[in-house]
Amino acid sequence: MVSQADSDLIDSLSTRIVTEFRNETFPNEFILKHPEIFLDHQWINMTKLRQFISQKGIEGSQARVEVKVEVHSACIKKEPDSNIQLTPVQLTGSFRTRVLHEEGHEVLELLSDDDEIMSDNFTLKPPTVTKMEEKTVAVGAAHVRSESVDDVMLAFDPSMFTELSETNWTDSDMTTSVIEEAFQVTTELRVGRVEYLDKIPLVWPIPQTPTSFILDLRDKKFLVRKQGDIPVVVTPDFLIKNKDQDSWTGGTGRADSTSRVCFQPGFPSVVCWRTRLVCRGAYACEAINDDLINIERYDLDPAPRDRILKAKQVTRVEERSTAEQRAATFLNVCHSTGCKAIGANGKQCTGKPMMKEKPRGQTDRGHRYWIACSGWNLDCKKNHRTRGIPDDIDEDILAKLMTGKPLSEGNDTNECSLILPSHVGRKQALCPHPHIQNGRSDKRMAIKSYPCLSRRTIYIPVDTSKRFALVTNPKCIPHNHPMPCISKASYETKAVYQKCVEEAGVLGATVQKVDQAPSTKALLNGNTPGQYNSALYNECIKQGIVWHVKTKKNPAGLGVTGVFDLYQRELAELKSKDRYIHSFITTREGGTLIFTCVPSLLKLIHEVTSFECDVTFKRVEGLNEWEMVIYYPPVQRAITIARVYINKADTEHYTQLFDELQALTLNLTGKILGFLRLTFGGNLLCMNADMEAAQILGAGRSFLRTLDPEFSGINISKPEELLAYFVRVCLTHSKRGVLDFKLLVSAPDYKCLLNFPYMKSQEELDEFTTFVASLAIKKINDWWSHKIGSSWIIPCILGSQSKILPEHWSTTPATTNVGESQHHWTNTLTGIGLPLLEGIQTARRVDEQVAAEVEASLATGILKNTQTSLFHRQLRASQRVATTIRKSREMEFLQENIGSVKQRIEAEKAFRKASLDQQHVYEERLKSMSSATGQARMSVQSYQEANNLRQKIDNEKHLRRESTAKQKVLADELKTISTSATGRPLQAVHAVKQSNTTLEASSSGRVSDVFSEAQDETDLSYHKKAHNFSDAEKLEMDLDPDADSEPLPESALEQDFHMPDQFQQEVFSWNTPQSGPPSDFTEGFSLDSDDPSFTDMLNDYSFDFQSDSNLALDLDLGQGSTSFDTFSDPFNCSDSVFDPSYHYGHKGQHAFSSASDFEADALNMSTSSDQGLPYLGVFLPSPNVPSSPPPPSPPSTGAVEVASATSRSSLKRIATTTVSADFHESFILPQEQRRKRFKPSRLGV
Repeated sequence: MVSQADSDLIDSLSTRIVTEFRNETFPNEFILKHPEIFLDHQWINMTKLRQFISQKGIEGSQARVEVKVEVHSACIKKEPDSNIQLTPVQLTGSFRTRVLHEEGHEVLELLSDDDEIMSDNFTLKPPTVTKMEEKTVAVGAAHVRSESVDDVMLAFDPSMFTELSETNWTDSDMTTSVIEEAFQVTTELRVGRVEYLDKIPLVWPIPQTPTSFILDLRDKKFLVRKQGDIPVVVTPDFLIKNKDQDSWTGGTGRADSTSRVCFQPGFPSVVCWRTRLVCRGAYACEAINDDLINIERYDLDPAPRDRILKAKQVTRVEERSTAEQRAATFLNVCHSTGCKAIGANGKQCTGKPMMKEKPRGQTDRGHRYWIACSGWNLDCKKNHRTRGIPDDIDEDILAKLMTGKPLSEGNDTNECSLILPSHVGRKQALCPHPHIQNGRSDKRMAIKSYPCLSRRTIYIPVDTSKRFALVTNPKCIPHNHPMPCISKASYETKAVYQKCVEEAGVLGATVQKVDQAPSTKALLNGNTPGQYNSALYNECIKQGIVWHVKTKKNPAGLGVTGVFDLYQRELAELKSKDRYIHSFITTREGGTLIFTCVPSLLKLIHEVTSFECDVTFKRVEGLNEWEMVIYYPPVQRAITIARVYINKADTEHYTQLFDELQALTLNLTGKILGFLRLTFGGNLLCMNADMEAAQILGAGRSFLRTLDPEFSGINISKPEELLAYFVRVCLTHSKRGVLDFKLLVSAPDYKCLLNFPYMKSQEELDEFTTFVASLAIKKINDWWSHKIGSSWIIPCILGSQSKILPEHWSTTPATTNVGESQHHWTNTLTGIGLPLLEGIQTARRVDEQVAAEVEASLATGILKNTQTSLFHRQLRASQRVATTIRKSREMEFLQENIGSVKQRIEAEKAFRKASLDQQHVYEERLKSMSSATGQARMSVQSYQEANNLRQKIDNEKHLRRESTAKQKVLADELKTISTSATGRPLQAVHAVKQSNTTLEASSSGRVSDVFSEAQDETDLSYHKKAHNFSDAEKLEMDLDPDADSEPLPESALEQDFHMPDQFQQEVFSWNTPQSGPPSDFTEGFSLDSDDPSFTDMLNDYSFDFQSDSNLALDLDLGQGSTSFDTFSDPFNCSDSVFDPSYHYGHKGQHAFSSASDFEADALNMSTSSDQGLPYLGVFLPSPNVPSSPPPPSPPSTGAVEVASATSRSSLKRIATTTVSADFHESFILPQEQRRKRFKPSRLGV
């Protein structure tokens, strides 16, 4: 409120001076936008007004205008006939009056004797007086009491309606009673029955028998007042039309003549207004199915409406089911809005949407085209409508539809099902559903009105105290459209939801908060809003109700005007310590600054050494919120001590912000807002901020004015130079620019770039500059040039370059994480996207609660959170760092796994290609041999060579099959790794279900982990420094016990061979001296040797082969010869079979596909000229089948050279030679069914 002294001062000023003061205080744009603010004197800031008067040199005496007051005596005209005597009329007897409310005014009506005609055939019920309409009026010298509602003679008797009506009210929870008796309602209308209703139905029937409906609204719940300057009780016809889901057009009947209406047979008639209504029909798409819309409706039959609902569901499904309908829908979207561009002639663009190819054939999201406006030209380039084409839209189909070309047959859409509620009407002009007719969809279907001829007349007593009505349907004309859905919210429904909003809390209310509030469920008897009334399923209706409640509580609005009104009221009514809005500033450039804080929280700035400031954009609409945050150690919590709402972000705006912040701090706390290095009495060491240059430079300009050179010893004049003394830029924000470089440089270089804020000296800074230049990447060079070229960025990031003292630098926060967390915390408590006034009010509620909690913690010593000490904060910070490192390593591991598996897949592909090429070579050699011999009989040697070639060809095919299986396993493994959370394969990858599929080694001789899990009872192992190969991939480890006096490590010796049921065995070679043969292999493999050293060597490494297979191979290595003493049946071998030029199997690997084909195998024997050592290329397994004993002497196999006597005996695996032989008992065929290519025992040399 303006004081009397201030009011006198304002009155003493002329309008010109006040107007001039207003124009200098507020920008012209603000004045034009909010003229209502200046209708009174509440907008005047008296402090600023006095300063203005002082600056202009205006004195009160000069401003005051003295007005001379003339005194005149009133003259009364005298009539010539002054002898007329006025005698007051004496009132005798009694008379009756009635008070009416018309257009907000009370009208006193004198009732005549014949207004109410008494009849002898009915009796009056004793009247009851209510307080609602009881009034006392004075007429002349007499005082009489007006009639109340129940003083009126009733026109019907509810107790006489004893028979229940058969009317089914469907959606309305009500039953009615009826009197089946014909009577004359008016002189023109006669009905055969009358029904009594004490509730307002949602939908009214039209009985085929002429019927009138008495609607009794005397219950107080129907006493609804329309809001306004003077609340007025609404009439019964308003309530009927408001709740009716059908829409009607027509007047209130006040301009029509009145009529005497009989409500019930035998009761007197009542003078009534007539409200004549015509049904507005329905609105539907012009392509609607006629069977859905053309319905004759008398009774309330929901079946046609149910068919419409089902058809709508089908339509929604169909429009998403084909690419053509999706494209047609998007075409409707393109045509839904006009182009807003303004041409050179000042007129709006009339261009149409068109598809335009992207420049240089570029593709984006799989599309080469985009939607442009055909009205674009060189004279009108800006603000034309454009759209990108969504991912799920086919460009070719869209192009046809847009140019009017027909689609192929069979793409036409079915008839539409869109019917709109009649109260919506033409608010929706076009159908949103796609319509493809004759293959074209270039025309949108319009919403068409389907008029209805149904009529309704509502009779309302002229006497407004009589709260009842009579509803009739002249001529009983039925509706020609289905029953509407219950989508219209009546006054009653809106009132209930308004109550829910108020109970849940208007401040910060949203539909979601109101719906989920416990008070809402209690008010709605445990129901959700939609369950209470189906209209409240509609979010738009509920949003409108919430907005209505908010604006009702804040008449000035929820935007800037509403905030200014609240500021003015607080300024007039509250002391400064109780205010929350402390300053409202508008600048000449159209800027706005609204300063808010709780003074007790702002005072805490003098007890800390730093503060953080940042802008958040999500919480309020229209303006951004600048937060000033501190961490207050006495209560161990982060606190927002001030909030400023701004609409600009330039340096000048921030300079004014910090200037006003310093002034408010001094005014509210009595101390300056100052820095320790700059001015006497300052306590702050630094200001933490992000990389926003305007904010930092604005702070520099503002605090430069507080610099005391004598106290600080700092003599500078530029704000940029001062920033290094008190500003510290957040490390997190300073690194964000580097994150974009991750894919441009290697991992070490990226790490080096990321660590630039930690450089300790100028030398490191120079080296880093050189390093950035050496990368020769423009994007990185531009980034660093921006940093190094600024006079304040590097000093505010690097502690080594800052002017803040090192001991101060180490005790201030390195990031603005506290401020960022406060943004999120406030948003959680208040919500986001709030109107400005609501955002300020919700923030006030939060800040005042924080102030109370801080005060309580200081008084009681009880902290709100005991886990926010320095120890706990550092602990959580270290845990976050550890988690980040762990996730980073997991990601690296994931990438390594994926890369490794991909490489192995590519290796399998390359091997199959090489194997196929090798097979072609063998096939060419075999073909040339066949061509060379022609029809002649092939020699035994040629026959054997051809046989070897065929075996090699079969082997290559077999290896490729193995490789394909291996690649499939690797592909599954890659898929699992890619979907694993940590990059490691899921456990299921290592477990392979037993199947009849042969588990085979890969082309490289390595077997995936999956094979190591598929084990049968057949187990090949040995102990005592045993080699444990749980993973078949480790079989390629080169075990060399003969290495130059260096024993094998225990980790390499202690291995365990696990063999699959197909019996895959590793290949070793023996290098033995002439002095003696090798020792003995237990069970199934025996070697006779007289060489003790060799025997000792074998025993030392304990090669104890255990197998269920019957394999007996007696090698007698003597002087210069090797003899194969015993081979179990059916094996026979001859040295003539061997081909020294070929290692059987890829990299020495050999596999037998079936025992039935196994008669003999070529042992790959060769002699090295320099070492002279023969080697065995394969172990030959024999299946568990009965076999004949070995013959007394083996067949001749020829002499084989052996190593010299000086060679050490050794048992060494050939690193690159892995040969496997695969058998299973189920593959063994009877002897007579085996395919025999040759019999080595019968072949001569």
